Amino acid sequence: MATTQERRARLSIDVPREARRRIHIAAAKRDQSIRDYVWQAVEARLKHEQNTIWLTNCRPPVSWR
Repeated sequence: MATTQERRARLSIDVPREARRRIHIAAAKRDQSIRDYVWQAVEARLKHEQNTIWLTNCRPPVSWR
């Protein structure tokens, strides 16, 4: 995670109580804080989207005729 020298910005979201409960349970099962669990999920989603965007923007190879 972040080192002590990294600057952080606070981000907060409102979620339904049931979602918070499910996140809390999932984080506890992995012995993680909610912050770490959510951050890892967000990072994974961003990485997936970045790869998807890259693949979408790639041009197919030139075909031989």
